[in-house]
Amino acid sequence: MKKENRPRRYVSIPRPLLDPQMVVFDRAMRCIQSAMIQMHNARSNGTVTGYFRKRKDSRCSTVSSSTGSSASAIYRIGSHFSSRVLQLDEEQIDTIVDAFAKISDKYGAFERVFIQLFVYEDKEIAEQFGLANVPEEVIKRNQVFRTHVGKFQRFMTTVVELLPKVGREDELIEILRIVGRQHCNVKQMNFTAAKWLSFKNVLLSVLCKTDHHDKVYMCWNQLVSFLIYEIKDAYLDQVRRLRSNSCPHILEAGSFDIRKYSLANIKAHPEVP
Repeated sequence: MKKENRPRRYVSIPRPLLDPQMVVFDRAMRCIQSAMIQMHNARSNGTVTGYFRKRKDSRCSTVSSSTGSSASAIYRIGSHFSSRVLQLDEEQIDTIVDAFAKISDKYGAFERVFIQLFVYEDKEIAEQFGLANVPEEVIKRNQVFRTHVGKFQRFMTTVVELLPKVGREDELIEILRIVGRQHCNVKQMNFTAAKWLSFKNVLLSVLCKTDHHDKVYMCWNQLVSFLIYEIKDAYLDQVRRLRSNSCPHILEAGSFDIRKYSLANIKAHPEVP
């Protein structure tokens, strides 16, 4: 017998309500997937150079040098959260990347940053780690302290690596926002403007000479100022959210491990023992 062609009946299944944060995450993942597909197609068609050139033109502008004989690309990294813009030319980026590469013992450098903060500049921070009025040598052997230094080393390494990469600006901004929100986990202490300024000055004193007319200092100062501004803005925004909503799940959502976010960079720079 010939089967009768009956029209198919579709049952409408109600979609569950999604968390707004999951919606944003889903959109971000779709953008990343779309970019990966474009990159794969560009490689398959042999147009990968054109692909990168197109990405660069969409993010960078060129300005003539003082001699007018050549043009230097200007990299603009803007945050739609804080409206802050970091503008560096190729020479400034190269200066930062080269200066960071010359720091042979990066863990030791950032260890000095937090020793200076804990022991001399801001002992209130040391209290949060249970290391108030503890000798330097004891602090250096403390596992919690060492883990914190290692995390900051990975953070700075990731920032410097992303800085010259066109098309990764949004990723850099998101990392800064995540770090800012994480500071809300320290409930017993307020990160005031004075604390951010103190941290900035100590960090710059370790990264470069404190000569305000030095080329390396000016480049680092521009970058570090942008990093701290964006982190501070994310921190204050999270504080406002927590006070207005009083929802514990927001704090949980803000807890994000930089190691999971940038796994490729961590494999290249394993955690300091």
